[in-house]
Amino acid sequence: MGRGKKFDLRPWLYSKITIGVLFLLCLAMLSPVWGMYERYRGSLTRVEDRREHWEYLEDRHALLQGRINRLESDRGLEAELRRRFNAAKEGEKMVVLVEEEAPLEEEVDERQDPSLWDRIKSLWERN
Repeated sequence: MGRGKKFDLRPWLYSKITIGVLFLLCLAMLSPVWGMYERYRGSLTRVEDRREHWEYLEDRHALLQGRINRLESDRGLEAELRRRFNAAKEGEKMVVLVEEEAPLEEEVDERQDPSLWDRIKSLWERN
């Protein structure tokens, strides 16, 4: 082996065996890469779900805080007692409003005045 010759990698890199081995390595790496991608997508979905749940809890907290503030006042407490238990103070009277019933529609007797179509049908029914 002389010093003048340079080792050439191109024939070895472009051989069918090297390309086949690299292809098999790519196929072997496909499954783990796809698994990582699926876990990434799942974590994005969970993050979005948690964010929505957090917003729901913040809204719920604001609603409940408003109810607590209302119940801390005498007026709010009295309104809630009246609403839940139909309570009234001494001396208060209750008024009951009753809606009128709608009048019943009169039934129309078909025998009184037959329409033109009923007359034509009766001609066909006789034959």
